[in-house]
Amino acid sequence: MVMMTKVAQEFKDRTKIENNIIISGLPESQLEDQEEREKEDSTKVERMLEVLGVEKSKCKRSVRIRKRTRPLEANNTDYHETQIITRPSLMLIELKDSNTKHGILFNSRELAKHDEFRNVFINQDRTQTERLHEKSLREARKGRNSKLNHVETVNGITLRTNEKDGSGA
Repeated sequence: MVMMTKVAQEFKDRTKIENNIIISGLPESQLEDQEEREKEDSTKVERMLEVLGVEKSKCKRSVRIRKRTRPLEANNTDYHETQIITRPSLMLIELKDSNTKHGILFNSRELAKHDEFRNVFINQDRTQTERLHEKSLREARKGRNSKLNHVETVNGITLRTNEKDGSGA
């Protein structure tokens, strides 16, 4: 019964965020006034949507997700002693329909062609379960890659293999 409840909750969560995207790297305003910061963010999102060929009316809402913080020391568990990470906080964009979301994701590479959005990346929103699963996959990949002993760079791409001949066996 518990498993069915978890599956139902996961399905509900996915339905709730199906038209959302997450934007990372969009510079934050340094203004003191909260309203002015939100207005500046809204203007940046509208400009980004314009670059992607999407009407601003397709966006329901855009909001910054809380600032990312980390403990001052790696083994510090006292959450009162944190520092702000210098990267801009993520932005959640709620769109009116999934076609708009898919269009934005498909055209997101266009942002790299514009200097103001060169370091801005767009991903679809994920449930907590999906994020945890992807984290475990990244950690497993990192572990397997760290066991490879031969590193070679070809055309600016780092390749790792077990043996110098590249067989990987």
